[in-house]
Amino acid sequence: MFVPTQSRAAELEIKKSLFLAAAHPVSSEDEAKEIIRRTREEHPKSSHVVWAFVLGDENTQHLGMSDDGEPRGTAGKPALSTLQYSGLTNILVCIVRYFGGTKLGTGGLVKAYTDSTKAVIDDIPRKLLVEETVLGLRFGYHYYEGVRKVLGGIQGPDRGRGLRYGSVPEAQY
Repeated sequence: MFVPTQSRAAELEIKKSLFLAAAHPVSSEDEAKEIIRRTREEHPKSSHVVWAFVLGDENTQHLGMSDDGEPRGTAGKPALSTLQYSGLTNILVCIVRYFGGTKLGTGGLVKAYTDSTKAVIDDIPRKLLVEETVLGLRFGYHYYEGVRKVLGGIQGPDRGRGLRYGSVPEAQY
């Protein structure tokens, strides 16, 4: 599975309705709901703000979606289904719709929300989902050089990595 590394936006016009799609990396449902709230605030005159998110790895996925007033199953579900089959996780997609005066019908809505989701995630930058664990060690000074040599060869995330001197040497990886 992959996680997005930055947000993306896409715009589609279908029968005079404007679909503004935005994809965001998220790490929790609370973070997703905050972005949804801000999206609603940014588009107070929109007809609908449809959203879907996928969190976690394939064994512990947490899913969410909303049709936001569109006919049931025609908006949030197609967006969520597209996300589930994309191989992406820890992602939120919000699709803002401005109604253009022409009804699309249920099939047209499903296609519009599926296409909007595909458009915004197709070229989103991504990285492999890797479970990360921070490991902290405390050791005597006489072990410092040996620990430095062993841990120096470990490839880990860039943040929080390194050896520190203090009253007791510490390593965090």
